[in-house]
Order: sequence, then C-alpha cells, then structure tokens
Amino acid sequence: MIAADRLQKFSDGGIGLRRGELGLSPYNLRWKRLFSDEAHFIFDELRVESLRLYHVGSTSVQGLAAKPIIDMLGSVPSLEILDRTKSSLESVGYEYKGEYGVKGRRYCVLYNPEKTTACVHLHFFQHGDPEVERHLLFRDDLRKLPAAREEYLRVKRHLIEDMKVSREKYSDAKSEIIAKIQNEAFHNRSPKKILAVLGAAEGHGGTLKFLQDTYASDSLEVVDLNKDAIRPFCYGNNAADGFQKIIVKALEADLVVLATPVYWYAMSGAMKDFMDRFSNLMSGEHKSLGESLYGKKVHLLSTGYDLRLPMGFEVPFSSTAIYFGMDYMGATYRSVR
Repeated sequence: MIAADRLQKFSDGGIGLRRGELGLSPYNLRWKRLFSDEAHFIFDELRVESLRLYHVGSTSVQGLAAKPIIDMLGSVPSLEILDRTKSSLESVGYEYKGEYGVKGRRYCVLYNPEKTTACVHLHFFQHGDPEVERHLLFRDDLRKLPAAREEYLRVKRHLIEDMKVSREKYSDAKSEIIAKIQNEAFHNRSPKKILAVLGAAEGHGGTLKFLQDTYASDSLEVVDLNKDAIRPFCYGNNAADGFQKIIVKALEADLVVLATPVYWYAMSGAMKDFMDRFSNLMSGEHKSLGESLYGKKVHLLSTGYDLRLPMGFEVPFSSTAIYFGMDYMGATYRSVR
C-alpha cells in the first residue's frame, strides 16, 4: 500500500488525476524531485542492480503544462525479473497490469488507496528495446526545441478543451503531432559533445584506449583525475580544487562518461573521491549546480580482468544518477582477457 506521507508529497506537488478525467496543470518545479524520490524508492524496493529509471512525459519537460501524473520509464535486463518480483511493487501501492496492450512492456500504475486517483505511470521495457530510445529522444526534443514544445502544447489543449477527447483516446490522438516533431527534430540534431571523467592509476592505459575506441575523438573531451586531482569529501568543507569546474563542463556536455578500471572489485580511488564529492552538490553554495544536473545523460565505462563487472559495481553510479534526476544509460565493460 502507498504510505500516507508518500501520497501527501504527490498531492503537495500537484500530482494526481482522477480516473477517467483529463486535464492539464501548469509546470511545477517540484515534479523533478518527486520523480527522483519515487525512482529511488522503486530502485531500493526492486533491488535490480542494472535497473534504469527515466523521467519522461510532459512532467519531465520544464515549462510544459502536463497531465498531472509522473511518467516513469524503466529498463531492466529481462521482463521475467519483473514478473517474478511484481509483489515488491504491489506491496508499495503499484497495480501491476502486465503488457496492457503494448507488446514487450510491463505497465504499472500507482493509485491512492481507494484507486480513484493515479499518481505515477511506470512503463518497463527490456534493455535495448527501441521504445526506450524513442521515448527519451522525444522528451529530449521537447526540452531543447521551444517551437516544438509550444506546438505540442497547442495540440494537447485542442484535444482536451475543444475536441474533448476521452482519456482512453488521448494518447492515440497525439500520435500524429509526436511523429511530426520527431521527424523534424531528426534532421536538426547536432553531434553529441561528450565529456569523459577518467579515473585510473598512472600508466593504466587500457581504460583510456577503450574510451577512445568507443567515442569519436573529435567529440570527446577527457578530464584525467590522475592529473586534475580531486580531494576527498569532508563534512563541512567544500574543498578548493577542480571538482566544481568539472561539473560545469559536465553541464555543457550532451553525455558524461565516467570511466574507471576495476580495482579490487570496485571503482578506482580517484573515481570514488569524485563520486563522494557529489555530496557537496546536495546543499550549500553549490546546490544549484547539483539541481542543474537533472536530465544529464551519464554512461559508465570500465575495464578489468574478470569476464564481467563485479556484483554491485554499478550501484553507486546508478543510485547517484537517480538521486540527481540524471539519465543513467548503463555500463559498458571490456575484459583485458
């Protein structure tokens, strides 16, 4: 069952739509935090290490009026994992609806205890399903293109206020404008600017080589933590080093790659110091930098001796991304064997 305090947070943030009703609410900055808190809650309940959760739909687009329901997109190694553990979601208030008309999906809805009002729509697909990329690209297009955002809002208002379409037909009625925006945006997408934060011991060239093999050199900037040393986190002390400058660079990039070898079943010490310093972005003078990371795409790249990443290796990266509302795009690994 959904706890009263959790439900109250949604209500305080203007989230919740009665079943069968359809309407738009003005954009609310609190929707970012509501997504991150609920995503972290789900991550902790399911305990699926490589789970990825993304904020999608109109509530994820700043400035866009939206149907007041948080749309969350999930990606998992296999849908069978969800089917086996669906009781975990059901125990915290989600109604598990299975495919619900979309092949290859698992659909869940978070209702109030009376099941009269929906707060979250949760859509799961398997890693690599093209539906995941399609949803993310459309959301990103709306975030970057004001004209597309305005046109999309006009169509939504027309459908709701003028045509008075039913809630059941609303999604299908938007398909034409969605396809139009995606087609126009496809021809205007610029090459990605990539920032890689490399944490490796001096002389460890395998991870750098893997990084350069994976990403085109003309779009890649590398920050080497072995050269740009980051001091460890210290309570009450914002260390005077290059950490904030790296975060500013990250904000200017389209994709942030965190590259680290596996050292004794974990990330490198330099990368651990870097990740610990995200605590400095949770409050105080640099909190605005942390809030600006919302929506930033982050990818983990690693090398090691074993044939696959150690158990638990991804968790600090995916959890950090969820907390800040970043898009964790998963891990790529190369074994030196």
